[in-house]
Amino acid sequence: MYKKSKSQELLSHPVVVNVGTEDAVDNYTLRPMHIADAPSNSEVARVIRLLKTEEDWKSLIPFLSGLHSSKRDLTPHTTEMLIRRAGDLGMEAHVLQAVAQARRTGLLMRNADFTRTLLFSIRLKAEKAGFKGPDVHLALGQAKELVRLLNSPEHTHPVAEKDPKRLPSVIGMLLELKAAYAIDAFKGRDEDQGVRSYANKLISTWPLEKFTVPSEWPTANWRLRTYVPLWHGMDLALKVEEIKAQPDIRQGLEARRGELAKAIESCLQTVDKHRQEVTHTVSWTKSLLHK
Repeated sequence: MYKKSKSQELLSHPVVVNVGTEDAVDNYTLRPMHIADAPSNSEVARVIRLLKTEEDWKSLIPFLSGLHSSKRDLTPHTTEMLIRRAGDLGMEAHVLQAVAQARRTGLLMRNADFTRTLLFSIRLKAEKAGFKGPDVHLALGQAKELVRLLNSPEHTHPVAEKDPKRLPSVIGMLLELKAAYAIDAFKGRDEDQGVRSYANKLISTWPLEKFTVPSEWPTANWRLRTYVPLWHGMDLALKVEEIKAQPDIRQGLEARRGELAKAIESCLQTVDKHRQEVTHTVSWTKSLLHK
């Protein structure tokens, strides 16, 4: 679209992209453009909000690749919006594919907020299934694929202490899924020592994050999305037989679970003052902490 050499080709052979459902489809015709006429951030966000069907999401990689090649990578805000929308619609697999082709799409996971948002969307699949059944296995598989991708250079933060794969809030969601799978599929046995591995990593990296309580309720509300899965991951891990049998790991998790529970309760108090606006977050948090 931005190459002069391709202008006549687009004019002679128009490319039309269909976005939407059969009942409400939007047609976009690609046309020659000057780089100064590139879509604004709000227009890019509007296109992302139009992605609904499986067919729509198959256009994600070409869409991101076009933006990246034009040096128009998504803003952090739009990236998080994209990931959350994919999670709401069960389209995380398409985001994972875009992350796997990061050099082409520009979708990098060096930003811990992006990684946490994607993992939260993945784990939500298991949570909706009560952390039981095939959805737990599917979510765990997607989480492992994300971890594999995080080990590649393009997704590694240059500052080790900020690298997403080293952060407790990220490791905690992996622990949550692994422990849930051990409980559901193996009656609480840690068959491959995966729960133990994540638990040890969580304990050793704990000092890398500060679990503070924001004074502003919108920030506290979003902080619960980080704290609660981490707490729940430790809580599930403590139900796994091998963890219960190892005092050092058990006590390490119990201490950190207790510390985090205090931060969560304080965040809840801040958010609960605005219950009318955020009832879902309050009820969701209590559903996992007070089963």
